[in-house]
Amino acid sequence: MKNTDSSKNKKGYSLIETIVGLAILGIFMSGVLASVGLSRRVSETTIYEAAAMTAAQGYLEQIKSMEYNEVLLAHDDPSGTPLKTIKPDYVASDSAVIMTDDLYLNIANSRNIVIDVMDAGEGTVTKLTMPMTFTPTVNDLNTGSNPTEALEVKIAYSYETPSTAGGTWLNDQVQIIKARVPTF
Repeated sequence: MKNTDSSKNKKGYSLIETIVGLAILGIFMSGVLASVGLSRRVSETTIYEAAAMTAAQGYLEQIKSMEYNEVLLAHDDPSGTPLKTIKPDYVASDSAVIMTDDLYLNIANSRNIVIDVMDAGEGTVTKLTMPMTFTPTVNDLNTGSNPTEALEVKIAYSYETPSTAGGTWLNDQVQIIKARVPTF
């Protein structure tokens, strides 16, 4: 006679098998979530890095458009003669007012750079800003036995991203050579 106990023939998972399966799924999902968080921080840092470089390039482009003598005067009197630059100040999500923004040579000029402007409704504008410093330097290349009227202009910049807030500032620099060339 055969034993026909139906409990031995049942197909299914025991409580222990279910708990082990859920634990494995939990470990897998925590890895996925950690990688999503890391990906977000890397993407955010890249956006801030691009915004910082764009701001530094903007100042450098303004200096490129200045007359040679204006930049040379700032070189000769760095604490008294700033580089006359401008910046936008956003008053609404779709408009900006242009303001003067003097840069002094050989010192860190602190700025809050606008990364994004959001319309919060009812005429209210919310600005997402990034703290930055810009340290412009000018070196006169008009030296030697065959002098050339040229200036090396460097802007070293530092910025802080949300992932580095309260900690390490990131640094980079941009530079040009400005020669005495007549502008028309």
